[in-house]
Amino acid sequence: MHVGVQLKKANLSPSYDAIVVGSGMGGMTAAACLARAGWKVLVCERHDTAGGFTHTFNRGDYTWDVGVHYIGDVTRPESKLRRTFDYITKGQLSWQPMDEIYDAIEVDGKTYEFISGRDHLKHQLYNYFPNEKKGIDRYFSLVSLVGKSSMHFFMQKALPPSLGKLLYSPLCKKFLSYSSQTTGSVLGGITENRTLIRVLTGQWADYGLPPETSSFAMHAMVAEHYFGGASYPSGGAGSIAQCIHPVIKEPGGEIVLGAEVAGLNVHRGRLIGVKLASGQNIASDCVISAIGAEKTYRNFVAPHRALPQEVVAYLSQKPYSMGHVCLYLGLKGDARSLGLNSTNLWLHRGGDADPNFAALSRLLGEQARVVFISFPSVKDPEWPIRHPNLSTIEVIAPADFAHFSAWQNSSWQRRGQEYLAWKAEVSRILLEILLSKLPSLRSKIDVTELSTPLSTKHFAGYDHGEIYGLRHDPMRFKQTWIRADTPIDGLYLTGQDLVTCGVSGALISGVTTAARVLSLTESWHLLRHTFAS
Repeated sequence: MHVGVQLKKANLSPSYDAIVVGSGMGGMTAAACLARAGWKVLVCERHDTAGGFTHTFNRGDYTWDVGVHYIGDVTRPESKLRRTFDYITKGQLSWQPMDEIYDAIEVDGKTYEFISGRDHLKHQLYNYFPNEKKGIDRYFSLVSLVGKSSMHFFMQKALPPSLGKLLYSPLCKKFLSYSSQTTGSVLGGITENRTLIRVLTGQWADYGLPPETSSFAMHAMVAEHYFGGASYPSGGAGSIAQCIHPVIKEPGGEIVLGAEVAGLNVHRGRLIGVKLASGQNIASDCVISAIGAEKTYRNFVAPHRALPQEVVAYLSQKPYSMGHVCLYLGLKGDARSLGLNSTNLWLHRGGDADPNFAALSRLLGEQARVVFISFPSVKDPEWPIRHPNLSTIEVIAPADFAHFSAWQNSSWQRRGQEYLAWKAEVSRILLEILLSKLPSLRSKIDVTELSTPLSTKHFAGYDHGEIYGLRHDPMRFKQTWIRADTPIDGLYLTGQDLVTCGVSGALISGVTTAARVLSLTESWHLLRHTFAS
């Protein structure tokens, strides 16, 4: 199903109630929330496909997602995330629960299964680490405390700046006490068992930083997100944008593709609209940027206002999250014949115990000692109907953008033979890591394709190949300037830089920004149908 219309074919209005820049999860959510309030919203997407990291791509008979591998806390109809997804899609998006064991964390050859249900997981960990019950109990308690304190921290970002500043300390004090500590320091304070710590943090690539540098609050929010199990959107990740699109269109809005926003139009200090790279001007006194905090401030704010010193100081530290490589595999055969299930595999190695991991870390950086393997075709109940007797696998590893700097000024599909040779070697290593776990697949592989941080830069517009926006370390959560409002009246920020990373973080950010833009009555209606308990 096609989502959006190409700019050259679009019949655009001269003005809109709001313009959203970027069609990632945050931008689409904000647009849908405003549309539910009757606003005519234009979503401008520079790429030729809508959805940001929720979009899919095809090669022959195969389809892959690019950023949605599993989502937690959506199977319960009463959960905040499920209610929010239902609100922005009018209940048209359905979910397929994954297997009860949603993640299998392998640390130096031994596998630890993460099972759905907080108590089930806790007792599973008791079985693995019978002498660590006290530390495990303390861990679950701390994770719960972070979750309870996080909503106040994030919702203050939707308050008017003056009120947000006044209430910042009472609303944020508890959350900041956790976010200001690294994951490693917190866990080191509750257990001396290094293996237990590595298992508890086995999903760290879901938020982009290992325990030594990640904020404990970020770790805790991701861990708790999956305690109830994980799900996958029926029809694949692309169905998210497909279900949101009609909601945006209903009051007269649209998603327009190939529509890069070159800058803001500001007259006598007042925002009056945007200018597209094509030269077109579109009027609106409300613009929501979902292209990241750095680009929002440097591309949209800086031409009209001096950037606050705290913004300049923080961005000068280059606080970017990790890049990644992903090997996309298409295989002949269905899940049953190939022996596949929906459980994600996390493979962790230390030292030089595994030659493949050692080679991978030399090519991609030290963080590449973790590899994530996902089986999207198994997770999607509609896959066998659309792609009979075929399967897909994705093999992902963190990658330092610096290792690709030699080609960063080259163009997509024109990066030269040396780059292709580099990709071939990375692909070979990732494939051997997969086959070390599933050797019977070797003869079934039909299609392979590797994306790199340069692919992320080209398609998603992240200049440093980062997939999670700003780095989720303790310093990130101390940035009081990261909020829905910006120094330009009428320009607002949304997306994973506003709240946290990933689909769920961006979803929450979209609601947060929409709540700031809407009237008090409209905001209450929105929050009542999404976040209210």
